[in-house]
Amino acid sequence: MFYTLRRDNPDVDWAVLMLNSKIILDFDCGFCSTNAGSAEMYETPIEERKGEKALLKLFEELPNGPTRKELGIGDWYPTNPQAEVLVFDSIPTTYILKVFFQNESLKKKHQSIIPEFVEVSVSSRPFRYREDWSYWKKN
Repeated sequence: MFYTLRRDNPDVDWAVLMLNSKIILDFDCGFCSTNAGSAEMYETPIEERKGEKALLKLFEELPNGPTRKELGIGDWYPTNPQAEVLVFDSIPTTYILKVFFQNESLKKKHQSIIPEFVEVSVSSRPFRYREDWSYWKKN
């Protein structure tokens, strides 16, 4: 989805935020093992998408697919690249650890609106596809 939005809106400046993982402890969150807008998630009551069990489900093996190891994804990735964490509140800027831009000119253009305590970095990696993109493209 992120790729499609960026492709369809080439005149928009994009950034990726790295957020403190404490968000899942400090806020009421829902964990969606696939796209939150999918029929599967829509049919799953929100209370079933909360808590440790729901969080761990993001990292479970696919029931009828290749293993996480076969997909080549790290432990830090959810199994499905469209998995989502829903935070049912506003997230204070103090939870922003880093802002990534794709190039130096975008960084310079937007640096003045980013709080001084937030690290700003230029890297194309957060904007690229995952190692398992070919599997998900087919399925």
